[in-house]
Amino acid sequence: LPGRVVAQWNVGQLLRIGTDAIYYDDNRRAIEHFNRVIRLKPHLYEPYFFRGYAKLGMDDINGAIADFTKAIDINPNYLQAYIYRGMAFFQVGRYEESLEDYRVAAELAPSDAMIYAYRGITYRALDLSDLAEKDYSKSIRLNPKQQFAYINRALIREERGDYKGAMED
Repeated sequence: LPGRVVAQWNVGQLLRIGTDAIYYDDNRRAIEHFNRVIRLKPHLYEPYFFRGYAKLGMDDINGAIADFTKAIDINPNYLQAYIYRGMAFFQVGRYEESLEDYRVAAELAPSDAMIYAYRGITYRALDLSDLAEKDYSKSIRLNPKQQFAYINRALIREERGDYKGAMED
């Protein structure tokens, strides 16, 4: 039993050291610590998520997608993995997969304003401005201080010639 307590403490400590390394933009060191956690406890979803996040910081988008996918496989209700994998899919032009991740994220957290703002960007990339504007508006309803959504909705309105609406945003 004492060995298990020490192992658990080591895993927690390794996770903390890894997340601290991300904070200080030392992604290589972070990945080393998350790899250790994965070797000790491959059934945990957190080290895969954080390793994916570190890989994003190193522009290893495909590696990040693989890690976010593994985190989701282990815990299908892990909201942040869907959001960040959606961002990663977007970065490599896999817009349909990005939309699917944001759809699941919106089911898991329907009141999270940023999900709709991110999904709006993906809709714009697919030239689906009506859907993008709808998501930006929902984001604003959920969080009236959501500047990101106002700016993007204003751009759509300006493109349509709705200068008054754009100025209001």
